Amino acid sequence: MAVAEISAAFGSAKAALELLKAGKDTLDRAAITSAIAEIQSKLMDAQGMALKLFEDNLTLLQSNRELETKLKKQVDWETERGAYELKNVTPGIHAWVAKGTSSGFHSALKLCPTCFENQVRSPLQHIHVRTATGSTGGEALFCPACNAKLPFNGGYSA
Repeated sequence: MAVAEISAAFGSAKAALELLKAGKDTLDRAAITSAIAEIQSKLMDAQGMALKLFEDNLTLLQSNRELETKLKKQVDWETERGAYELKNVTPGIHAWVAKGTSSGFHSALKLCPTCFENQVRSPLQHIHVRTATGSTGGEALFCPACNAKLPFNGGYSA
């Protein structure tokens, strides 16, 4: 698309030059005035095409910058994701933990599996759960980002 517009701009400039040469050979003032008007019209067309090309180029540069930013975020996330693995931290409960964490899940940093899949590192917090009567109902892992509560019995070695 841009090649056609550039070609048209050069064509307009060439036509303007030819009109200028024709104007030089004629002594008729009306013909010269008409040729000058034609040249000015062709130059304005060429300027308009050049401006359009500039705007298109600017749009493409902005789009390219946005795509590069998205790609960098994705690459950064994949690098960070590689430092963690999904582990069974208590029977039936999975969380993302740092690679190499093989035991002692009670004190290990655990990340919410739902948030992690959405590229958010949200540490799970240990809370004590109370029953409706107010007695202690055990421990749970709570995600402050998505409000998930996962039962947790202190963890075990996997």
